[in-house]
This record gives sequence, structure tokens and C-alpha cells, in this order.
Amino acid sequence: MKLKNNFLFILSVLFVGTLGLASCAADYDTDFKNKELVVPHSSQRMISFNKDGGEQQIVVETNISLDEWTAVSNAEWLTVTKNADGKGVTVKAPSYAGFKAREAVITVACGERSTYDIKVSQMGYESILRIPEESPFFNREGTFYSLLESKTTSIDVPVETNLNLDNIIVPDTVSFVHLDASKTVKENGIIRLHFDMDANTTAEKRYCTVRLKSSDNWDASIEYVIEQAAKGYKVRPIYPMESKEASVELLDLGRTYRVPFQRATVDGNYEIIVPESAKDWLTTTKKNISGSELVLTTTLNTTDNARSCDVVCKPSNSSVKPFTIHVTQQPFQDVVPAGVNEVKVTPGKGQFNVSWKSPDEVNYEKVIIKAKSSMAGVPESVKEVAASETSCVLDDVFKFAGDYTITVTTQGLRGKNTDAPATATAQANEWSESVEIPLTAEMLSSNSVQAGHELGSAVDRDDKTFFQTKSNGSTSEPKPYIDITLNEAISGTFYIGFDEHKVTSNDRNPKKANIYASADVITAATPVTTQVTYRSANAVGIPLAYSHGTGITHIRFEPTQRKNGSMILNGGGSSFWYLAELHLYVHHDEAWKKAKLGL
Repeated sequence: MKLKNNFLFILSVLFVGTLGLASCAADYDTDFKNKELVVPHSSQRMISFNKDGGEQQIVVETNISLDEWTAVSNAEWLTVTKNADGKGVTVKAPSYAGFKAREAVITVACGERSTYDIKVSQMGYESILRIPEESPFFNREGTFYSLLESKTTSIDVPVETNLNLDNIIVPDTVSFVHLDASKTVKENGIIRLHFDMDANTTAEKRYCTVRLKSSDNWDASIEYVIEQAAKGYKVRPIYPMESKEASVELLDLGRTYRVPFQRATVDGNYEIIVPESAKDWLTTTKKNISGSELVLTTTLNTTDNARSCDVVCKPSNSSVKPFTIHVTQQPFQDVVPAGVNEVKVTPGKGQFNVSWKSPDEVNYEKVIIKAKSSMAGVPESVKEVAASETSCVLDDVFKFAGDYTITVTTQGLRGKNTDAPATATAQANEWSESVEIPLTAEMLSSNSVQAGHELGSAVDRDDKTFFQTKSNGSTSEPKPYIDITLNEAISGTFYIGFDEHKVTSNDRNPKKANIYASADVITAATPVTTQVTYRSANAVGIPLAYSHGTGITHIRFEPTQRKNGSMILNGGGSSFWYLAELHLYVHHDEAWKKAKLGL
């Protein structure tokens, strides 16, 4: 009986002790309905501070002592204090000089049963990072472009920002754009980034995307696109057109212009309408465009008056109002034209191959190329070419004339020459020429003619017809020949050539011949001037040359062997020969030219 009473006493003590514990101490506490901690829903939402900081309250509803629950922050910048009455928490944030919003979490807890996480954020200064939309900067669907001409070699990019702009990224794959930090300046909240660029000498436009970022706020960044036009293009961007009207001014010169504009997606495509009255001086490459850029080409305005027209861009969306671009081309500007540069001269036989590089801005009508010898009495060699040309060949230059000065001069429409002609010095290689003397049937005679293939066939400039000697006759007759009687005497080196009569065998065309020459008629006593052997290449006879010191008027062409190797010994029928065309050439050389010039 005594043992049973002791056991009941121990159970009673344990039960009373259990009731003495706090209600939020453990999950197995059976007194939680009387002692609890609650943060109402209205105090669980995010707490927000502006950059100036401040103080806010978290409401805590509890019936337990202050030291039995906690309120802590995971961020050092945020101060969290339990109120002395145990009914809440005071949250304090200091002022914030940063740009990116910062965040923290406050945890209010009582043991493992009651835990509340309240998020806290504080906004910093507004991050400003933008490029003003002004020439040549253009906002196209949220990305800034600088639309530059091919000859542009530097640009200052204005960036409005309150950040430390310490990350300016030019892609490694781009070689024509170079950031020069030494020329970058900051004034009145505007940073001007200086970029050097290589001129675009290609026929393709090219791009470079530059990214601007700051370690003050990595989330604040913009991309900036440098777009450099191909050589020969002008750029005239049109900025936002709330009024649906814009204007561009074009040079007096004939040029091609890229005209980017701020498109609206709702517009659809555009039909480009150039008025009929302007089509003689203004054209567009495409009548319909799907992008936000049209291309206009002008001709040179040769008048003293400006000319203009309205180009209409008509959206395919019929409910959208068209916009108009008023195009004006300035009157002719009679300025001193730019000169060319990088003149190169390659000597040839009696000629110079001259080339040069045009300036980026071609404002001249033609180029005049001259070669002047240092030797008195030698005439200049002169040629004029169009402004679009960058090379030419100068003829009539001679090695005996020594050094030549080659001058390349540009000239404007109304005769003004450049102030800076380009020059070079060169010496020609030895000169010679072959001049064909036109032959007619009246100049020719022969001692043997086959009917149907008369002498006129040898000089009719038709290689389908041919001259032929008689295919019959006595072996006692002399060799067949052709005599040439000239209207005017020739002197110097001359030679006779011929075109073959092309048949299956070709074997009766001449291979060897005697050439006689005289200032009078050819007689039996006239000596053989030269013996030539013809080799045929592409049906053209190529003879040896013969120099005759005095003027001659009579020449005899007397074949002595045919192409098949048989000798022509007499005028017998089996010795006939033929040819398609007969030619007489006079050969001139430097000594001949020098004598002609009286030097």
C-alpha cells in the first residue's frame, strides 16, 4: 500500500513541472493555447525604404516574455530592435548612396514553432545611363546607333550618366574601332567617349556593338552600335517625326544617300514615291522597303539654283498616315576641287601605265594626266578621263627623252583645277610601232591570176575570199608575184605579211618569199631586197623586218616556197599559191621618231 502511494506522488510532481514550461519551447508542449507569438499578415509584407532611409515597425502579438523570442537581420546595414513593451520590432535603415537596390531579411522567431521572415529592400539613387538622341545618334527600337559616313575617322559619344562608367567593351572581333581613354572627358554629367576609327574603303557597310556598363550597378547597361557606311555613301538620318514630316539636304554633287528613319512597327512596309518631276535628278533603289532606311541617288546639279521635291513614304497599313521627306539639293558649288593621291607609274614600251587613288570626296568632273619630258622639243603626252576613272595609259613617250614628270590634275565642272596636283617621275621603255599602210586593188598587179580569185580578194578585208595564181601554164613562165605601187613613198623599216587562206591542207600558202623594193619600177635588174621565211601562227604570216634607208614606191612580193615545202621554180600550173589577205607595214623606232622631231 505504501509503494502505490509513492508512485502516485512522483507522477503528480512530473505533471506540475511540465505545466511550468513556456508554450513555444517545444512541439510536445501541451500549454501552447495560452502562450503564443504571432506576426500579423499586414506586417509580413516587404518593407521598403527609399535612399534616405528611415524607420518602420513590425507588429508582434505575443503573451510571452521579451527574452523568450528573437528578431534578427541578415544584413549589417539594417538595424533591428525589439520594442521594450514586447509588442513589436523597430527596423531602421540608414541613408544609401548606392545605385542598385539592396535587400535584407528580418527573422522573428520563438523557438521552432513560430518563425516569420520579412523581406526588406532599400532603393538607391536612380541609375542614369543613356545617349541623347541627336545627330548622329539615332534610337532604333531601343538600341542607339551612330550612322557614320565611310570617311569618318573619329567620334565623341555623349553618355548621360551618374554612374562610374568603368566598363566600356569593344568586341575583340572588331578591328576598325579603337577607344582612346586619354581623350575621354566628363563635364556637367556628360561623359564624352572618344573613339578613333579606320576609314571604310570597302563597298560594304560595317558595324561595331559597344557595351557600356558600370560596377556601380551591373543591371544598368546599354548597347551602342557604330555603323559605318560603305565608301561612296552619304548618310542623312531622320530623327523621330511626330509631325510625319522631315527634311534632308543633299550636296550639289551626284551622290548616293542612306536615309534611316524612325519606323513604327504598326506601319508595315513602305512604298517610296518620288514625284515624276524629280525623277530626272533623284532616284531610289527600291520602290518598296520593309526596313527603316531608304536609299536616294542624285545627279550633279549643274545649275545655280537649288532643286527640291517631296518624297512620300506610304505605309502598307492604310489606316496609318504617310510621312513626307522634303528633299533639297543645293545649287552648284564652284569650288576648287580636291586632288588625287598615291600616283603610281609603270613604264611600258613607249607608254606609261598611270594609276592614282581618288579622295574620299570626289568633287571634280574629270582628271587630266600629263607626261612632260625634261628634253626640249619633246611634246607632252596628255589624256583626259572621267572623274570615276583611277587609271589610264599615256602613249607617245620615249626612252631617248629621259625622265618624264607625270602630273595628275583634277578639274571641276566649270574649269577650276585643284591646287594640289599629284606628281611622279618615270622613264619609258624603248618605243617602236608598226603602222599598216592600207592597200587597195588599184595598187596591186600580178603576172599570174586565177579567174575568180583576183587581186581585189587579197585586200578586201574578208578572209573568206582569197587571191590565187594560175593553176595552169608553161613551166617557162617566171614565178608568180604581186607588185605593189604606192601612192606615197615610205622609208625606214617595212615588211609584208599575209593572212593564210584556210582550207583542209593549207599547204599552198607561201612559206618563203623574195621581197624587192625600189624608188622606181621593179625590173629584172632590181636586186632582191630581202629573203623572208614566214612562220604561220593563227593564220597570220610573221616576217623578218627589212630596213630601207631611202624612200620607196614599188615593192614586189615573190613567193619561192609553199607551206608543204615544195619550191616554186617557175610559173607552171603545179606551182600556184594562194593567200587570204595581203598586208604592208611600216616599222618605226626611237631613232625614226627622234629624227621626225628634229632632235
